Amino acid sequence: MKTDIVRHTPFETSLRPGIIVLLFSTLLVVLLTACGGPVQLTTFKGNGFSMGVPQDWAKTAPSAGETVFTATDNTSNLDTIVANADPNNNQDTLLDTYLGALSKGLKNVQPHAMASSVQIAGKTWSQKAINGTNDKGVDLTIVALVYQDSTGLQKAFGIGYTANQSSFDQENSDVLQPMLKSFTFSA
Repeated sequence: MKTDIVRHTPFETSLRPGIIVLLFSTLLVVLLTACGGPVQLTTFKGNGFSMGVPQDWAKTAPSAGETVFTATDNTSNLDTIVANADPNNNQDTLLDTYLGALSKGLKNVQPHAMASSVQIAGKTWSQKAINGTNDKGVDLTIVALVYQDSTGLQKAFGIGYTANQSSFDQENSDVLQPMLKSFTFSA
């Protein structure tokens, strides 16, 4: 009985771990690229604020003081609105009004569990979220945030974010949170 014996030199044996590391590193890069990686933001300067928005999102201005950014695949959007501060209404009342406007036309509206306030740019914003179905039968989650500065800038700021319910958690983590972290007030 004849047996072939394969001999490895120390050089050949030492290459195996390096090749394995190289293969796994390449696989990791491919997977991270396929998952999209961190969102790339570009700075938008609004009335009294600036904020990063995804580079490929379309921008429209449907009314004075309002700007809407929409993802290229139309699965999510972000609405910003700035108005004069309203001393007759508190921040929570403004939030309810803003969320009502953002959710107009939705059916089967239900609360979406989320903290009632959040810190953005060092200020406490009121926050509410809902789930609902639009007129095309798409289940959406909408988050509304409002901050009213009655002392300095004399402005009320609103941010509304909408995404498909099925991908909301991922969109919130990958897109909305980086956008909110980039928000700054300006004179």
